[in-house]
Amino acid sequence: MKQASVRPVLPKTVQDAVGPLGLLAGCKSTELAHRVRGLRAGGLIALWVLGLWGLGCQPAAQPVEPEVLAKWDGGQLKVADLDAYLLRLPVAERQPPATSSTAEWLRLHLDRLFERRHLLSSPEAEALADDETFASGWASKRDDILMRRYLQRHNQSFEVSGQEILAYFEAHRDDWHSPERRIFQNLLLAFPASASAEQKDAICERAEELRRQLVDGASFDTLVRQHSDSSNAATGGLVSALSRDQLRGEVGELLFALEPGAISRVLRNRAGCQLFRVRQVIPAVEPQVELLQEEIANLLGEERRAIWLRELMEKEATAQGVDLPEALDGTDWQALPADEVIFSLGEDVVTLRSLLPAIRQGKTPEKALAEQVSRLLFIASMENLGPEVLDPLLAAAKEGFSQDYLRRLALRDHLTRQPEELLRQAYDNNKGRYMSDPRLELTLYSWPIGGGDPLAYLERPRRFAEALKENPQTAAELWQAESEATAAEQAVLPQMGLRDLFASRPELSAALMEEHVEGAVLGPHRSGRFIYVVQINVYIPPRQLSFLEVQQQVRADFISEHGEAMAAEWSRSLAEDQGWVVFEDNLDLFGQRLVEQLTRGAD
Repeated sequence: MKQASVRPVLPKTVQDAVGPLGLLAGCKSTELAHRVRGLRAGGLIALWVLGLWGLGCQPAAQPVEPEVLAKWDGGQLKVADLDAYLLRLPVAERQPPATSSTAEWLRLHLDRLFERRHLLSSPEAEALADDETFASGWASKRDDILMRRYLQRHNQSFEVSGQEILAYFEAHRDDWHSPERRIFQNLLLAFPASASAEQKDAICERAEELRRQLVDGASFDTLVRQHSDSSNAATGGLVSALSRDQLRGEVGELLFALEPGAISRVLRNRAGCQLFRVRQVIPAVEPQVELLQEEIANLLGEERRAIWLRELMEKEATAQGVDLPEALDGTDWQALPADEVIFSLGEDVVTLRSLLPAIRQGKTPEKALAEQVSRLLFIASMENLGPEVLDPLLAAAKEGFSQDYLRRLALRDHLTRQPEELLRQAYDNNKGRYMSDPRLELTLYSWPIGGGDPLAYLERPRRFAEALKENPQTAAELWQAESEATAAEQAVLPQMGLRDLFASRPELSAALMEEHVEGAVLGPHRSGRFIYVVQINVYIPPRQLSFLEVQQQVRADFISEHGEAMAAEWSRSLAEDQGWVVFEDNLDLFGQRLVEQLTRGAD
């Protein structure tokens, strides 16, 4: 990148002292130089004449206007340009950070302003009107801006008094009460599905022997890993903190009678023979209103904000001549077909399918629906203001979005001009990253967990999983009886990639972490209020994707990983091509004035 440090020309007093000879400094004529040497003793008149004649030679470098900060082949940037650019930055970014000097900070923004001017005046900028990708991206960005502006215009604060906080606390005290909980370990010797009474007695004798070893000092973690049949054996049989209410029945009575570190008696139940050890007791915590004031205030404020938003939605729906969907009032949304229109406003529609991304992120269907409906209504309200209001409101944002988009195009174009060997080398160095996603077809068996000991609910799924592994015919007969006797369900999940399975069925993540082999039976695994057994019907292993198959992804990864270096290289190349020159002295002077203004403002 070209730089120039342009200093002012000599003051007039110095020019007077130097006299006309100073004008000869830029003269390139060899003949003139000889004449000067020959007339050194020729007197003042000759010298004066010679000085006049020298005016026809090449002049000295002209001074740069103090207000000009930089130039390039296509234009220049002045103090007013950079000042206006800085004023458009977010308030927190309008002064130099403590980590860099004022000069460095100003130079960075001057370079960005130069890039913006160049990009927005390029032929590519004129072609944006026909760029569908740009139009789609800007439409989404524009809607975000209009939504924020609408809420800013209609924003309302919701103050909550101390009396309201105290009243809410007293009415919901039990919600913040934390009962005593216990973290414990379990060791299970399970009964096989076809075990006789004698075999079960023998298994419990083994459990008694293990208990004696534990009492004598053996490691609970080690014996669990060596002998336990529980699904959490790999983690030492550890069970997260549970309250007494979550462990009803014999297990709860046993665990909450144990001291930390003590070994329980052998507990025999339908699942098998079990031993327990309490790792930690988490005492009960009584709620204190002083510690919950902020949380309650936020909770009440959100409730009032939800009512306020609903009123705004009703107002805008009336203005637009549409009705709010019934699902906002708790209609059974699950009964709706995925593509049935729940709400429409002009050409924009909301369907259950469009809500799924938000639902997968943990939002309730009602909340996801309310957000989409309010967004459409509020944006439509802003659009009713007309272009004479919206265009100035959106101009700066569109310019910034255009610059960012054009910069990405320029970087992509910069990369495409690099030798293909560069991308191939990146592919070769990261081949493990470019594998196809393994695909699976699964049969899913699930059992709901009711009240009582959750471990007891493992017995039926475990028995069925063992039968499924050993004899499919026996398993089919067992499942017939199982589905008739319980609320167990069976479903076949169509073939899909492993990543899609993780995203769409997160409750199966524990099972799918196991080794994938066609025909394998995974589980049982508990997730939430269900126990799952999974059978892999079809398994298509991952394969190495060729460079041609993933060339676009390799390019995107390369830009992501080397973006900063590429951007710097592109900036240098652009500056050199455009003859970009910064006048450092003028920029320093601007920086000094800026610091003085900031200092006066701070005072």
